[in-house]
Amino acid sequence: MYRRVIFSFFASLMVAGCHAQSQSQPLPKSERLNPEKVAAIAERIDSQYPKLSSELRNQILNTVVRSLDEMVFIEGGEFEMGDFGAPCDFDQTNMGTWPYGYEPDELCPITRR
Repeated sequence: MYRRVIFSFFASLMVAGCHAQSQSQPLPKSERLNPEKVAAIAERIDSQYPKLSSELRNQILNTVVRSLDEMVFIEGGEFEMGDFGAPCDFDQTNMGTWPYGYEPDELCPITRR
């Protein structure tokens, strides 16, 4: 147990130290990720894309962190995916809300296939 705590402590110091050398700007703040996760993501970006400028790597990191913060949980279940149709004479510039007051068997496909 004691060894795990010491190892975890030194591992986090090494990640933070390596990251501090490669990162000139502070890490972005995250609403859902702890700083260690953000640092790990930054380290992964640095190792995968070493030839990118630091500005571009920071933009990628900010985009990844923001994307992860904005994800929402969707409970599993069933859904239908595809083209549910529209009125056969619909005007693309004046689209309504599906099902347009028609029965599903009265609708034509939106796409050609």
